[in-house]
Amino acid sequence: MNKVIIGQSKIFFATYDDESNKWTKQDIARLGKPLPWYFPYAVEVEESVTIRNLLTHLKNHADHVSLVFCGYLGETKLEDFTKELDMQPDPEFKDRIDLVEFFWEIEMLPLTEDSDIAEFNIDTNPSMRGYNKHKAKEISEEDAFDEEFDLTLIPVRNYIDALITINHYVEYATLDEISEPLPNVLLDGEMNWDFFNLISAFLMELSFYGTPEDQIKMQEEIKKEETGFADQQAVIEHGDLIDYLDSLSERLRK
Repeated sequence: MNKVIIGQSKIFFATYDDESNKWTKQDIARLGKPLPWYFPYAVEVEESVTIRNLLTHLKNHADHVSLVFCGYLGETKLEDFTKELDMQPDPEFKDRIDLVEFFWEIEMLPLTEDSDIAEFNIDTNPSMRGYNKHKAKEISEEDAFDEEFDLTLIPVRNYIDALITINHYVEYATLDEISEPLPNVLLDGEMNWDFFNLISAFLMELSFYGTPEDQIKMQEEIKKEETGFADQQAVIEHGDLIDYLDSLSERLRK
């Protein structure tokens, strides 16, 4: 049994010894294998690991990461984001996002219109989101994660020192296409994260709306334009934000 453990300054490959019932770990820099060799293995992060640490690890293996994950980076380059390691957070985000959670988002699309047959196509998406855990300590436990951040429009400099946590529980999310979702549908379980899942989720989130400069331009345009709603949260709740941002992204790229 093996797994990858991401530390602050090193990435380890750990092996379980059945005789001693203990894990032994080695720095992958000493093992001589290319980074992609470790992608299929389960991954863990040590408690003190931050987004800065993860991005630095990817920077140190830029050639392999850029090649394997070029599809996840889209029209951007890994360098567009590793430059953020030297940037200061924007004033409005200073100390706001101090925890980033990697989580599984599950979408279930019925395969039949027959309400008596519960057959679904299940789509799993590795995702990430930001939190303010310090604020969570100041409010009631049941509202502990009230301040949640969609990170797709936030340059990584603004959460570069946030701690990382991995959530293995799956989340059920209905699709907009389902006009009448079946009542009391519950998907409950756990899914393992492998090293590839973690990196792909991270890079896709970073590059979803382009480079950090593209993200800033989109934020400025959003502030200028009338969206037809009172505020951005209202847009999110009405489900129109994604279409709006997609069209805005297309305009800014022309």
